Amino acid sequence: MLAMVTRVSCGHSGRALVADRIAWSLFWLLQAATLLRIGATVPGLPGVWLPWVLLASACTWAATMGAWGVRLARWYGRLRPDGRPG
Repeated sequence: MLAMVTRVSCGHSGRALVADRIAWSLFWLLQAATLLRIGATVPGLPGVWLPWVLLASACTWAATMGAWGVRLARWYGRLRPDGRPG
């Protein structure tokens, strides 16, 4: 979702269809949140760690998606940087 919506937003807002450093950073943070969530299901993980791993996963996901949403929200409703209508 992050990659597809970012690409569509770039195209519709007149930006280059290239993943920049911010998009890649957010992508890798989302992957880290996913690995943390999967890591919480490891059978040998002591029960005391489970809530903390899940909390870290949820916080990483929320921070990543929040930063991504704020970034794209700033693009919407503005004039296109390429000067074309739309």
